[in-house]
Amino acid sequence: FNNSFGCSLDCPMTKYMMVDIETSGLKPSEAEILQIGILELSKDGSGFFTPGRSYEKILHFDTPVTDPWILKTHANLLERCKAVEYQSPTEVRAEIVRFFQQCTGGSNVYLMGLNASTFDYPWMLNKGYLKEGDCHYRIFELTGAYGLAQATLFLDGDNAKDRKTFFDM
Repeated sequence: FNNSFGCSLDCPMTKYMMVDIETSGLKPSEAEILQIGILELSKDGSGFFTPGRSYEKILHFDTPVTDPWILKTHANLLERCKAVEYQSPTEVRAEIVRFFQQCTGGSNVYLMGLNASTFDYPWMLNKGYLKEGDCHYRIFELTGAYGLAQATLFLDGDNAKDRKTFFDM
């Protein structure tokens, strides 16, 4: 398997991208993506993740929303969405791919996040903001990212620390 950056599965994980989206509802057939946020993460010499560059895109949306929860939690964002100019998913995808390339220099892009593989990534594919091959097929959920970090920091087995201690570090 090669992705669009020409790396095979044996390429080392060099960059991680924490991804999160906000939507106007929960059904892709009835709702739209309002905001895309991506944060570059790199491992420093000690094995800790350090934040790098970020990408944020507020997307144009002016369709009336009736869901009370969305209206309450996204009131500010919905107003911001009305104020920005429309960009096609193809234009936004080009920006995201450029961001990935700037962050990685062309190596594999690994997405991570809470519900990234079951919500964010499928929505971005469905709406055309990403295509298969724009990032590695393996996506690390927050719990998976926690496990990856735990293993990287040797916090398993006899040296394991509880979850609260880990996040307080």
